[in-house]
Amino acid sequence: MSVKLLRIRDIKSQDIIYGIFHCKYKELKKTKYGDPYISLGLFDSSGSIEGKLWHNSNHYDGRFDEGDIVAIKGSPNIYRKNIEINISHIAKYDSSIYDTYGFSGESIVAKTGFDSISLFREICNYFKYAGSNSDIIRAIYKDYKKSIISVPYKIDADYQVEGSYLISLYRSIKIFDLLSSSSFKKDSIDSELVYSLIFLKNFYIVSGCEKKIIYVLNEESIDRGAINVFHDCLKNYKNLVSRKDFSRLERCLFDSESTSSEENLVSEIFRLVEYAD
Repeated sequence: MSVKLLRIRDIKSQDIIYGIFHCKYKELKKTKYGDPYISLGLFDSSGSIEGKLWHNSNHYDGRFDEGDIVAIKGSPNIYRKNIEINISHIAKYDSSIYDTYGFSGESIVAKTGFDSISLFREICNYFKYAGSNSDIIRAIYKDYKKSIISVPYKIDADYQVEGSYLISLYRSIKIFDLLSSSSFKKDSIDSELVYSLIFLKNFYIVSGCEKKIIYVLNEESIDRGAINVFHDCLKNYKNLVSRKDFSRLERCLFDSESTSSEENLVSEIFRLVEYAD
């Protein structure tokens, strides 16, 4: 049987919908008559849509979990002027079955459209501004280049965008670069530490996740926490900096009670980048 998989943005008034989506959330509810049903939040790289499984909800409830990639069959329904999917069948994604229909993971995770390799090279030109921390940053970025280029900035976002971590990093660097060339109060800020923190503050995203169609926390990060995994990762490179510099990096990156001017500035830069997105 020939089946055309639809992306969410293409769902309009088709009689039958076949699609493979990321099930962002799943809720078992009851109708006003007390009948159970499942409400789903379905996402792909083109948008989001609500799904309702009205029949056999107890049967299907155990066949997939929140966060899974799911294959669905259903029909469109207009509810409060929005299109929803009335789902008649749903199953956890199985590559041996559904890849034969032409499914590609790119339909779930979007891409930035930027030349990631060129952008990474440009970012590497800023390592020298981290001063005495430049060697440890250069080594970490060399070892994790593939992940740095590809990971999304937020793995818990509704829409994951592959390569968005790199874009956010670049924008953060350019913001501080602009501040440094202006009338910014340089005397009260350690610029080398600021650059170091921009490179490392959110690196737990890189060291703590892996791609399984979508990006998810790896098992170690789930068990121990992504921040702890990154801390151990950083310790592997501590011989590349002085003991004093490494202790300062540890304090700024992992001590929740540390509130230096440099940390506060980097946090504000990250917030600005996030707001702009």
